[in-house]
Amino acid sequence: MTKATNCTQDTGQTESSLEWRARLLEHLAALTEQFLRLGWLSPTLENILACLGRALAADRAYLAQRHQADGPVISQRYEWTATGIPSLTQHPLRQKQPEQAKGLRRWVKHLQANQPLYLQTAHLPPEERQAWAADQHQTLLLIPLFAGGQWWGFLGFDNPSPLDTATIEFLLLAASLIGSILHNAQRHREARARTQQLAVLHRISHIIGSTLNMDEIAQRALENVCNLFHAPIGAVHTADLQDNLADQQASLGLSADQAARLACLPLPNTPLGQVVLTARPLFIKEAPQDADHIMLVPAASQAIVPLAVGEHVLGTLFIAFHQPRSFTVDEQTLLLAIGRQVGIAMANARLFDQIRTAEHMARRRAEQLTALHEIARIVNAGSDLHHTLTLLLEQLTRLVSYDSAVVFLRRGPTLSVAASRGFPDPLALQQLCVPIAEDPLFQQIVATQQPIVLHDAQQEPRFRKLTDTDHVRGWIGIPLLVDDELVGILAVESRQPGAFDQESAQVIQALADQVTVVIHKIRLLEELQQANQELRRLDELKDQFIQNVAHELRTPLTLVRGYVELLAQGKLDQDTQNHAIHTAFNHTQTLVQLVEGITTLQDLNLNERVEEAIDPLELAQTAVQSVRQKALRAGISIRAQLPQKLPTIRGDFVWLAQALYQLLDNAIKFSPGGSQVLLKLSAVSDTLRIQVEDEGIGIPQQEQQRIFDLFYQVDGTTTRRFGGTGLGLAIVQRVVQQHGGQVWVESPIHQSNGPSNPGSRFIIRLPLK
Repeated sequence: MTKATNCTQDTGQTESSLEWRARLLEHLAALTEQFLRLGWLSPTLENILACLGRALAADRAYLAQRHQADGPVISQRYEWTATGIPSLTQHPLRQKQPEQAKGLRRWVKHLQANQPLYLQTAHLPPEERQAWAADQHQTLLLIPLFAGGQWWGFLGFDNPSPLDTATIEFLLLAASLIGSILHNAQRHREARARTQQLAVLHRISHIIGSTLNMDEIAQRALENVCNLFHAPIGAVHTADLQDNLADQQASLGLSADQAARLACLPLPNTPLGQVVLTARPLFIKEAPQDADHIMLVPAASQAIVPLAVGEHVLGTLFIAFHQPRSFTVDEQTLLLAIGRQVGIAMANARLFDQIRTAEHMARRRAEQLTALHEIARIVNAGSDLHHTLTLLLEQLTRLVSYDSAVVFLRRGPTLSVAASRGFPDPLALQQLCVPIAEDPLFQQIVATQQPIVLHDAQQEPRFRKLTDTDHVRGWIGIPLLVDDELVGILAVESRQPGAFDQESAQVIQALADQVTVVIHKIRLLEELQQANQELRRLDELKDQFIQNVAHELRTPLTLVRGYVELLAQGKLDQDTQNHAIHTAFNHTQTLVQLVEGITTLQDLNLNERVEEAIDPLELAQTAVQSVRQKALRAGISIRAQLPQKLPTIRGDFVWLAQALYQLLDNAIKFSPGGSQVLLKLSAVSDTLRIQVEDEGIGIPQQEQQRIFDLFYQVDGTTTRRFGGTGLGLAIVQRVVQQHGGQVWVESPIHQSNGPSNPGSRFIIRLPLK
């Protein structure tokens, strides 16, 4: 087309193709500027549709988006219509049409391939006319839209004027720009949603630091959560486990009857009780028709998360929705994080309420709060287990009056002292190791994973005096749990009988929770350090392996290439040709052995082997025969000391022969000319013993545990005396282990001041049965 109607339409004038395109670009620039400034698109996006629709003399211009609604569907989102043309924004044929519907399947295929569609409805199959044609129109123009490299939807025009190629190309360009803006808008919405989530967490954190009023914490936290998730209904309950009741602390969106019914709820056999007792959240996407037993109020969906401090659940946070909705993993994680923060805030508020109940305890309670903050700082900063635990025990004196305390760590069936305070001889106590089975109180704590409080330890027959404990009267033992695993016990002692009541037990339990955090964190830190060390070691082995392989390849390849070039020139006499061919062949064999070593290791990783009865004598003879020529070339004699008969073993003959070959090859490689390699087989008890002895350079004691590691070599430098990639002994160990056996090395086996080298003896032990 060469002419288009004016974008403003009201003037009655016409504009050239270049003019309306320029005007469209101005609208696109305005749309981008509006998005950057305000973060939203309409109405500028609608202005663009109006500009395009008028320019193309279309009845209707619209945006259709591909989205998820029980499967990929296509819906019309934005629309412009010419005067007298009805809107189809709400028409069912323009909303949630399945992408794979018979009438749309061919359109979708072309649009996903970034191909525009110009369709004459009279020529379309009936199902295609019915799939998207909501009113009478003769032509359809569909321009694909891509956002972020993904097909987003399309620009649609009903009954546009005839189009030329340049106009189509310009519409594709405009669609590309609109797609980029839509993609940025989507990312902006996602970032804004994430920002809102972080803002809620920040506001709730501010609640923890700015107020210690239980009602205010609950109400403000609930309002923030409901605003974040657009939940019309919500409530916060605190749990009373003694009376098995849940008391409503705050509510939102409840009717008077609902608020009265939720004011006080029994915990047994209720969704709140399930969350409180299990400390696990409850997420219901869509309630079934008979869901009265799990729904707190009439609603389609709900979420209940625990308000917890450590393992102790203080209450629940409940939100509900009128329409069914699912909870993503991010949303569930966010709700749990909010529950923990609100739980901490409520715990602090509850502690503060207890402080205000008695004025004469105000200073003591203030010290407790200070100590809790210091404990948090110690926990966050601690990296040395003994030092951190000692600091925590010192802080415990500011929370609870006690005389001595000790942290035991569990090591199998025993408990060892990790830190202590208040004992006259802490060094002697540090050496103490208590068998759990010999201490009835510790045995009960380990079995039940529940704390024990003694009013008077001297009157308790189960109390076992570990050191000078005649002064101990009040005693409390608390299990230290990390993910339901008992890692230790915190024992606190006092000279006063009945020194520990329920309140002090809760405080000690809170500190015990911090102790478990320290233990878990330092354990993870140690595991991380070990993992880093292992990664560094593997990286060193990788570099060493690459150097070794490069070295092993370079020399034979250079020689083979040189001799082949000489042979190709045809200027060598017959003797020199034979020598060149023989040398190239030998070095080719070296390359073949290198490749075979690597592929052998790969085949072993597949863990596939053939079980059969094997004669050990035949196995030994096969291995000796495979290295005999190499030994002759090296000037080394091989002696086999074999009995006349040995019991058969079960295994894979090929793999075991390979392992024995690797040991013999290793012995030949590290032995000097004129020396001897001994292969010896014997049956000892229920095992077959295979020994390979050499008179070589020996293996240092500190290296003997690592020589079987993959790619490891005692001399891993580029200037090493002996070749190889460090695969041979790794192959030996894997084969032997797959056959239920063991392999190790003994070195030296000769006196160092004797005439020979120290030598080495490799021993394989395989089960006969």
